[in-house]
Amino acid sequence: MKNLRNFKLQSMINAPDSITFLNLLCGVSSIIFSMNSMFREAALAILLAALFDYLDGKTASMLRMKTDFGKELDSIADVVSFGVAPFVFGLSYIEYDAFLLISSAFFVICGAARLARYNIMNYKQGFLGMPITMNAFIFPLIYFLALPDIVYPIAYALAGFLMVSSIRFRRLS
Repeated sequence: MKNLRNFKLQSMINAPDSITFLNLLCGVSSIIFSMNSMFREAALAILLAALFDYLDGKTASMLRMKTDFGKELDSIADVVSFGVAPFVFGLSYIEYDAFLLISSAFFVICGAARLARYNIMNYKQGFLGMPITMNAFIFPLIYFLALPDIVYPIAYALAGFLMVSSIRFRRLS
C-alpha cells in the first residue's frame, strides 16, 4: 500500500489535468442546462467537453505529463461529459417511457464499464469498443438534426453496445 502522505492533491494536478477539469465542468454544465430545458446550450457544452478532452490528451503528450492521476481524472470527466450528460439530456428533452429509461440506463452503465476496461487494458492498436467520447458527437447531432424522439433510445442502446463490444476502432489522432 502506498504511503498516503505522498499524495498531496495540489502537487498531483498539472496543466493537462486543468484542461480535464474544463471537460468535467462542461459535462456538469450540460447536465444543469438539460435540467433547465436549455437543450441547445446542453448540446454545445457536450461538444465543448470533447474539445477539452482532445486538448488535455494532446497537452499531456506534448508536455510529457501523462500520469496515473490524469488518466483516472480523465475517465471520471469522460463518464460525466459523455455518459451522464447525454443520459440527462435525453431524459430531459423527450417524453420518456420504459424503452428510453432502460436503454439510457444501459448506455450509462456501458460507458462506465468501457472506461474501466480501457484503464486496465494496454491495447495499443486503437480502441477496443467505441470510445465514449464519440457520444459527444452522436447526441448533439441527433438534437441539431431534429431527428424523431424514437432515435434517442435506439442511439442509447446502440452506443452502449458499441462501447462494450470487442469491435476495434481506429484512433483518429
